[in-house]
Amino acid sequence: MSFHIHQHRETVQVNRAMFDAAQKRVLCADHTKFDQRALHAMAPLSDFDTVIVDAKPPRRH
Repeated sequence: MSFHIHQHRETVQVNRAMFDAAQKRVLCADHTKFDQRALHAMAPLSDFDTVIVDAKPPRRH
């Protein structure tokens, strides 16, 4: 499952460059975002070191 999604390719490219340069990757997300779709996906959840969510996401994630 890819997370960190965005509608604009250019934004994903900039975010990917920052993500690749980071020493630690932390995702903060609202639980409702886990089933959302967008035109561009940047990274699977497994690429993040830590994931912080406001409530438990659906079990499949």
